[in-house]
Amino acid sequence: MKNFNSPHLHAGLWIVSVTVLMMMPAPALPDLGSWLPPTLDQWIDKIQHLLAFMVMVVLVARSLGELESVQRPVSMAAILTLGFSFILEALQALVPWRLFEVMDLVADALGVLIALPIAKRYVELTE
Repeated sequence: MKNFNSPHLHAGLWIVSVTVLMMMPAPALPDLGSWLPPTLDQWIDKIQHLLAFMVMVVLVARSLGELESVQRPVSMAAILTLGFSFILEALQALVPWRLFEVMDLVADALGVLIALPIAKRYVELTE
């Protein structure tokens, strides 16, 4: 069962999950923030973006670190994840039930930046 421990599988499943969640109609998502104070309730979506892209950078960096042809897996993971973030937001602009939000891109980018030292350390440990 070694295939289930594949970093490529983990990264791929995370990317698919984030894509599905970001493309679903917003009312279909559970209202996780209704019990939170209004200030935090307004930011729950951005916190979710930040966390999703933090995890994505670490998983993609780990996956790229397994490839001998990739020299700088963490930098490459950051670039790919930021590009993926922009593509997802652009796709959201094309569907009637989602919106392109610049603040989502900002939250995604912050998640990537916060995750960089974590991803770097994690890749170093797995080498």
